[in-house]
Amino acid sequence: MTDFVMTVRQDTDEIYVRLDDAQCDQSLMTGTLNLLRRDRRSHAPMARLMESEARASCEAWAQSIDASDMARSGVRALQTTVLAQQTEIGDLQAADHRRQAQLVEALTLMRTLQTQMVALQS
Repeated sequence: MTDFVMTVRQDTDEIYVRLDDAQCDQSLMTGTLNLLRRDRRSHAPMARLMESEARASCEAWAQSIDASDMARSGVRALQTTVLAQQTEIGDLQAADHRRQAQLVEALTLMRTLQTQMVALQS
């Protein structure tokens, strides 16, 4: 009988220990749940802020792509203009060389004529 009483007491003590542990676990879970609820309230504005920053970042990226495309188009236009101007400069230089040759030829003819006129006058 004493063994039975001892066994019942041990079982009862173990049950109380387990109940205390369960109450501690329940208190811990309640505290954790309350923390999570408070965290959720503070995380919601943070999540909205992060989402708005992500949208702003995407918009800035799209604007930078547009600016890059515009700059690339501007560079191409300038390259085309420079090429056309280089071609025109080449044409003008060729025309200048032809006129210089014609001028030298005209001056040579004038000198020849002048020499002939001096010869005729004498």
